[in-house]
Amino acid sequence: MAILFLGGLGVFFILMGLWLYWRRARDHAKAVAASAWPRARARVTASSVGATTETSSSGNETIDVTYYVPQVWFAYEVGGTTYQASRISYAELKSAFRKKIDDLVAKYPVGAEVEVAYDPGSPAESVIEPGAKGTSPFNFNVVFLFAAGVVSIIAGVVIQIAGPH
Repeated sequence: MAILFLGGLGVFFILMGLWLYWRRARDHAKAVAASAWPRARARVTASSVGATTETSSSGNETIDVTYYVPQVWFAYEVGGTTYQASRISYAELKSAFRKKIDDLVAKYPVGAEVEVAYDPGSPAESVIEPGAKGTSPFNFNVVFLFAAGVVSIIAGVVIQIAGPH
């Protein structure tokens, strides 16, 4: 029975790791491509720091962690059409440290002119800071999920083999 539970849990962790890896690989590819996208002038229309709380649990304890996220909106024109967007970077920009996000948002005050890179095939998709920095598909979460999956599967097999027959 342990092999079924732990094996199933292991497969779940590995599938979650693969899903997260796929999402990050997609964003990494976009980030690399964005370096070659054409540029347009944009004006910052909104700029603030948002907060989100994530709850994680370990055993009987739950921990709430507040993360700060930049909320910067800008408008730009391509081919006579005006677009609104909010992507600063393809890297994950949330942080538990408010000052880090305050400093980032301060670079983009309302009314500031910035240059954005936009996807020529889909001009509504744009980014202020193109480039692949901070977008590696492998991060702690991906590696952790893969490792947890493998350990769960191995533990299930070991318990099955060592258990009473």
